[in-house]
Amino acid sequence: VIVVDCASSDATREILTGASIRGAGLRRILLEDNVGFAGGMNRAIAATSAPFVLSLNADALPETDFVERLLERFSSHPEVRIGAVTGRLLRP
Repeated sequence: VIVVDCASSDATREILTGASIRGAGLRRILLEDNVGFAGGMNRAIAATSAPFVLSLNADALPETDFVERLLERFSSHPEVRIGAVTGRLLRP
């Protein structure tokens, strides 16, 4: 997991540097400027060599099987070149 903090003014940086997350497989990128959601995502994507990236806004509430369903859909058509898969946005 990579968390990018875009110069937040709340307690995010303190939480990210706290002892409770050490060893939890969490990487943090602390930016000095607010580069926005897309800029933060670009920094996170550039920092990983993972074959897949899940991009979520802070207010997203995905179902528990969300990632499993995306990967299933992605792998169900190996003959097709797929650049991205996404879920459906529901507004309650």
